Amino acid sequence: MRENEYSPRRRRGLLDDRQLWASSLYREGVLQVIKDNPGVNVTGIAAKLPEGLKKFLELNPHISNAKEWKRPSASSRDTARKHVYELLVAERIVKVDQGYCACESSDTGERKTSSTEFGDAVSKLLSDSLASKTNKTFLDWFSPLDPKAASSRILSDPMQSHERFADFFALQNGRFTDSLFWLNDFLRDAIARGHLSEKAFSQRRNGKAHINTDLLEKGWKSYFGDTKLFALTFAFSPPEVLGFLKSQVGRKLATKYLQKNWDKISEDVEKDR
Repeated sequence: MRENEYSPRRRRGLLDDRQLWASSLYREGVLQVIKDNPGVNVTGIAAKLPEGLKKFLELNPHISNAKEWKRPSASSRDTARKHVYELLVAERIVKVDQGYCACESSDTGERKTSSTEFGDAVSKLLSDSLASKTNKTFLDWFSPLDPKAASSRILSDPMQSHERFADFFALQNGRFTDSLFWLNDFLRDAIARGHLSEKAFSQRRNGKAHINTDLLEKGWKSYFGDTKLFALTFAFSPPEVLGFLKSQVGRKLATKYLQKNWDKISEDVEKDR
């Protein structure tokens, strides 16, 4: 072949049009499996992928060349993991515990979007509590380890109805304190993003542990930058959460979660009585 003659051969690692088309079908098959099996893990996805592909193609008979395409009789975990990652990046699925759930309705295929109504209700609750100067509508908690380091603010609608759940909130504040204010999560992210050296903490052979405060400070400042304060707000609607738990997806997820955690819940109940 002459030096400048065109070669139809593709470069290694690049997919041709048919391979890209087949890969997109695999991805939709993975999504179908996740829609039909909320909470399924990578192993389960790989096992059910041929079934998911078949159902996806049956639901989409308009796809050209699908009838001529030979569907696989099995799939590897690596193949499933690859498409799971792509779906996560595209925000079409979300990771829940060790499994995955679809961000699209299994019935309509429409994307589940944020709720304006719920967002407005949360914003109103927060703004009303800040605006109230005469009646205290919230519960303030400051960490006993260092009141200037961490705190929480608890509010509810109807006003002060959160007081009946005081023990529940005390449990959350206790977990926050026990974790040294999410220290493990912050350090994990800081190390993964290259801000903090893993040498900031060492476990020596004699059993003694050591924190290199110089490395910790350097990594901490690199990770948080000029951030002086942030408040993380989680909102919880008991009626809406109950509705979710009664839905097909919620019931499957709750069943799987409780199957794994019910004994621990029962043990903790006995301790609290």
